[in-house]
Amino acid sequence: MDAASIRRLIDQKIRSGELSDGMRLPPERELARTFGASRSSVRDALSVLQAEGLLQRKVGSGTYVRNAPAPTALVEMIVSGTSPFELMQFRVMFEPSLCELIVRAATDSDLKELESVVVAGEQAADFAAFEEWDAEFHDLLARLTRNAFIVQVSRLVRAVRNNADWARLKEASIDPARRARYEADHRAVSEALKARDIGRASRQLREHLRTVQDNLFDVRN
Repeated sequence: MDAASIRRLIDQKIRSGELSDGMRLPPERELARTFGASRSSVRDALSVLQAEGLLQRKVGSGTYVRNAPAPTALVEMIVSGTSPFELMQFRVMFEPSLCELIVRAATDSDLKELESVVVAGEQAADFAAFEEWDAEFHDLLARLTRNAFIVQVSRLVRAVRNNADWARLKEASIDPARRARYEADHRAVSEALKARDIGRASRQLREHLRTVQDNLFDVRN
């Protein structure tokens, strides 16, 4: 089992409550036996989960589950006070800049996981399912930077995307042709990152986000 699969399984256990806040994980050697994986794969998976804020490593003590805290008043204020238009302005500027970090930090296994998310989006049965995989694609880009602060910013973006205004706007703006374009854009970004081409990945991602922005707000019409 590779690091991406291990990360996904541990993440699911944390989110389901099977691994609760404060629980100590078994040693890497034991986890490697459990997952039938190498210790390096386990170590890589734990590092990603730590960057995501779901685990905390204490020197001399072990690795502990650290569930994300409840939203603070500041976070709630940001989420409720940010419009979809403001969110897209930020994303067009911010997300393409992540590509350099991704190329430097992501493993081949990480980029295979990104490709699997692209495929899942292409196979989604309806708009709601596609929207979930679309959000996961962009969340995963943040996680692949291995930067804990960027991951937290991505969670804030996801929180804004979860509000009712965004959902209504996105649903009203999408049709089969536009969905096909978004799927093609995701695949192009994934392939550019797999090729370790920072410039092409950044350009593809920026153009994708501008297309979404145009479709949501008709900013060029």
